[in-house]
Amino acid sequence: MTFTFCSPTLLGVDKQRETGALLIAACLIAVIRLRGEPIQPSPKLKAVVADSVELARLVLRHLELEGSR
Repeated sequence: MTFTFCSPTLLGVDKQRETGALLIAACLIAVIRLRGEPIQPSPKLKAVVADSVELARLVLRHLELEGSR
């Protein structure tokens, strides 16, 4: 069983899941912030998406810290 927990393959899966969760969280945040706005390439759209990604990362870091206590 020790091999299973140390397997590089499983470590990659955890990273993929984390990346997927961040993507979904960032999309949901962006959708809420942009509701009712026309979706066109613009500096505002880029800023909202970047802020949404950063907020999703912040939430993930907070959850990781809380889980390690």
